[in-house]
Amino acid sequence: MPTIGTWHPLCSRVWHERVYRSPRARFQFAVDVVAFSRDVVSRDVVLRRIALQLVDAAGSVGANLEEAAAAQTKRDFISKNSIA
Repeated sequence: MPTIGTWHPLCSRVWHERVYRSPRARFQFAVDVVAFSRDVVSRDVVLRRIALQLVDAAGSVGANLEEAAAAQTKRDFISKNSIA
């Protein structure tokens, strides 16, 4: 079970910077989060809730960046990127 202070590849700053580079990388990030969450979800009720929120957040990164790419105005673009 993951513990506080345990390093995980999803937490790597290098990985975080790669997530935003391409749609494929964002999709792979979401897939990795789902795989990680499946392992964690059966261990504890609290971890289950956090894991489900993490899956939602990981999937929304790509969606928000796609929306930002189609923004109508600079203000809309900035707003959507700040959410992602």
